[in-house]
Amino acid sequence: MRREADVAIIGLGPGGATLAFEAARRGLEVSGFDVSRRYTKACGNATPAEGEAALYAEYFDAIKCEVNHFSILVEGREAAEVSTRRPLWVIIDKEKVVSGLREAAEAEGALLVYPPSNAPSGWVVVDARGPYSGGDYILLYRVIARTPRWEAGTALIDFSVSEGGLYWVFPDSHGVVNAGAGFLGLRQPGELRDAVKAYLERLLGPYEVLDERAAPLAVLRPPRLYGKHRIYVGEAAGLVNALSGEGIRQAVASALRLAEALHSCDVHPECSRKRYRTYTRSLEVEASLSKFLLRAVLRAGRRRSSEALEALSTGFWRDFLRGRLARALLRIPLAPRALLRASLMLASAVISRGSSLS
Repeated sequence: MRREADVAIIGLGPGGATLAFEAARRGLEVSGFDVSRRYTKACGNATPAEGEAALYAEYFDAIKCEVNHFSILVEGREAAEVSTRRPLWVIIDKEKVVSGLREAAEAEGALLVYPPSNAPSGWVVVDARGPYSGGDYILLYRVIARTPRWEAGTALIDFSVSEGGLYWVFPDSHGVVNAGAGFLGLRQPGELRDAVKAYLERLLGPYEVLDERAAPLAVLRPPRLYGKHRIYVGEAAGLVNALSGEGIRQAVASALRLAEALHSCDVHPECSRKRYRTYTRSLEVEASLSKFLLRAVLRAGRRRSSEALEALSTGFWRDFLRGRLARALLRIPLAPRALLRASLMLASAVISRGSSLS
């Protein structure tokens, strides 16, 4: 008879499925719970080529295409172009990756339940439900469209300061793009759909819609790695880049680090939480920085924010796209007084965050 699980995981998306597999293969008793056997979520399905999420996608033969060229726009005007020989990002079949991780977890002995018939229980309970762990989210609208007017290997991010969000256009497969948008304060799917379709018509001309759907994204949620009774990973932990909406890399990376912490602490809750926080410090700082910068951009107003974004160097955007936000910020020339002010604000945010979690 199976004993109570060492680890109970609520939500088996990229973060939860990764944790289920990595914890089970380390010999832990794992139970996982999700509302559906099939994972679907509207997003860009793009992740930095150097991250662990891309490695899993390669292992499960789920890389659809590579991105070597990025166009960065601000209010529809080109601000920077980033081109590299090696891919910056890869477009993945996220459903295939999640399905592969779930099957691999079960092969290692994890018990996965669809849908949950009772409240998950275990020595450690992990919440990996993404935006469904709280109400502070924005709504994304994503369209899969067939068009002859998009170059392979090219992606676009257009920051719309006036609307409080961004548009994206990524390649999805030959002659097909994944395009969408998300804006703070706009939660009506119809309005978002109209905005995305109008944008695509201006950019591409006629196109054929193959699929469209909306989904929430927890962009402004402050990083929270654990509470009194649960540990959080990925989007549920607020580990999302608020400036780009990127979260697949952080979900997989945080799940991997939590599996390492649980195993090294023999699933002792207090030890696991502390070690998990140590392992994910860089992800937590990156998320906090991105949210701080997004708020700063929105408060500065359209003109000043647009000018600041357009002035950023190609080197900044290259590091930003590789998931190296802290390194990217070092490329911004600041006057000594502004640099000191920014450092003090960041230190204050990190210290206050640490005291609230301890």
